[in-house]
Amino acid sequence: MNRFRVASLGACLGLAIIAPLAPAAEADGTMLKADTLMKEPLLDGDPVQQMSIGEKVTIVGSRPGWYAVKSDGETGWVRMFSVARGGITHGPAASLPAVVESDRAAIGVRALPRSNAHALVIGISQFANPAIPPLPGIRFDIQSATRMALASGVPAPNISVVRDADATLEGMVQLLQALAARLQPNDHVFIYFSGHGTRFREPTARGAQCTTALVAHDGRPFSDYMIAEALTALAAKAEKLFVFIDACYSGGVVASKRSVGGGLTPKFFGGAADECATPTNVVARGIEGRDVQPWAGRNNFVYVTAARETEITFDDARSGGFATSAFRECFDGKAQDLDGSGSVSVDELRSCAQSRMDEWFKGSKDLLPSHITIVGNRDYVPGLPQIPGTEPLVPSPPAVQSGLGAAPALQPPVASPISAQTRLDPAKTLLDVHAQRDDRRQVTLRLSKSKFKIGKDRLDFVVSSSHAGYLYILYAGLDGKSFDMLFPNQLDRENFIAARKELRLPRGRWQLAVQGPPGRDRLLALVADSPRDFSRIGMKPSGPFSSVAVSPSSVRSIIVVSATSANAEDPDCTAMDRMTRSLQVVEKCSNAYGSAVADVIETE
Repeated sequence: MNRFRVASLGACLGLAIIAPLAPAAEADGTMLKADTLMKEPLLDGDPVQQMSIGEKVTIVGSRPGWYAVKSDGETGWVRMFSVARGGITHGPAASLPAVVESDRAAIGVRALPRSNAHALVIGISQFANPAIPPLPGIRFDIQSATRMALASGVPAPNISVVRDADATLEGMVQLLQALAARLQPNDHVFIYFSGHGTRFREPTARGAQCTTALVAHDGRPFSDYMIAEALTALAAKAEKLFVFIDACYSGGVVASKRSVGGGLTPKFFGGAADECATPTNVVARGIEGRDVQPWAGRNNFVYVTAARETEITFDDARSGGFATSAFRECFDGKAQDLDGSGSVSVDELRSCAQSRMDEWFKGSKDLLPSHITIVGNRDYVPGLPQIPGTEPLVPSPPAVQSGLGAAPALQPPVASPISAQTRLDPAKTLLDVHAQRDDRRQVTLRLSKSKFKIGKDRLDFVVSSSHAGYLYILYAGLDGKSFDMLFPNQLDRENFIAARKELRLPRGRWQLAVQGPPGRDRLLALVADSPRDFSRIGMKPSGPFSSVAVSPSSVRSIIVVSATSANAEDPDCTAMDRMTRSLQVVEKCSNAYGSAVADVIETE
């Protein structure tokens, strides 16, 4: 069952006619998952027989989203993402675009390069069908997306860049299958697409329905359902999935135009206008659909689109897509930490990018800016900052030069993402740490009472976790002056917690007296696969506990340490060849964690 449903692709798409059956030379294939062989290429059509994982088939044709196959004397149709055509490859990433070291130094929202992070950047500027208008600014989008991937902590060798003729419908299917095959548990994935969007009439047993899609190089639609299938396969393994789509749909005036002048091209390709080309506020197969997601909540994915369903977005031949250019500028240092948490969330990046777009369109009488939209975890922090005074845990090799041309001009990055007018708030920092959790890992933090009397009560609580791991209890008080590590501590160092076993704290020789002042404090319980080293951010003993003063450095660094294994510098963890890792090494190097937060209310 498809369990991941995708919102509007680029949020403003047009109309195209579905491609007919594409006959091809017969090819061998292998079933990647159990599926139903259908009599016709219809999701709600008549079944022929069940297909098993690993079953061999012969591919005899295709149409968007489907392969025509022969198996055990039967001929029928199966979903493209259910079949590996010619086997899955695990080869190296494609050559990178021109991202020189001076560019890398200018990236403002930088992350620690992590060997468990991957990026797939797809840009389609030229199409096999000459009737589809080219998008000359795509070369800049590819460079911008690559820079965003680097800023998100993806090492250069893990970034695959795919352009034009390599991004046919079947080529895109195979690329996403290969990416899913090489992922390991707890990996992070960044996927970027820039090109044309469209809408087409998809046949069903009950008649045709309007479907949003991206346009592949060969002019065939990569439908929302296909995107859903791809993301479902990736989500089954990935801890974090960050998707950015810069494509467009319009059912209005741009449907009859190829350009609006000034080097701007609508990122839309369509045919005759009818009700299928009319923008709507409801997309039938969206992330917020009825299907159950592969995880408990919305914390593990971020889906960013360049515009709303009713809006147009453009390709600029001089700088690329407006939304992509604005997002890249904000990654490059224009974005600020607006809430004082110490990190720049994807929603703060969106706010920055939207302001840039509003500014660019301010003088236009004919065009209005689109609105960048986010579905999923708006508090996700794509760029974990480098801890001041330390070296990167995983050095990132130089990028390969491929002669794509000069990148768009950069603005000088700001020295710090924290606004001078923003007061640092350690309680919000702990919420940022919590927002980066893997919510397939369920952690509970239960206080003994809802309110605690100052000078009378003692704070105690119970922690449990769906996964075994190392438990850390962090505290941010009302005064906002420090982060405190309550557990483990000098009196109680054994912090390993078994799965599904409750642990009551404090225990043994230590207690937590409620001393005021009146107000609301915050506790964070973090359960990590591997140990964490909070001494890296300057935590020092303070009585039986450990503490570090709140500063721009500490608020930026605490999220890094929370999300980074203490074993990160071990050769087993820095090795880029991860396919041969044992389960023990995977756990040793894991950055994954679950968490829970609770507010402690102190009263007179």
